[in-house]
Amino acid sequence: MCAVSAFYAECQQKRISLDGYIWTKSKFLGLSIGVHMIGQAVISLLDYEEDYIITFPNGYGRYVFSVLNCHIVVWLSRMAICIAERAVSLQFIRRIRV
Repeated sequence: MCAVSAFYAECQQKRISLDGYIWTKSKFLGLSIGVHMIGQAVISLLDYEEDYIITFPNGYGRYVFSVLNCHIVVWLSRMAICIAERAVSLQFIRRIRV
């Protein structure tokens, strides 16, 4: 059993809302950890009656349990944005080091 976080936010003046859920699936790999962000969010533009479905990036941390105090976090940001009504999909792939 895993913990699922659900969220909802809206701005009534701009008529936009965000509704989604997320949970993580982690795997320890020696001194490193891999985290899969599982879930999605829907951004709704109420004036235009459009919904955009987005996914979340995965992360990977190296030397997390090291005594060298040399931590590296890499976001393997493969995100997708889909427009439900038009069958259009965008995918962003980027590596970010922190």
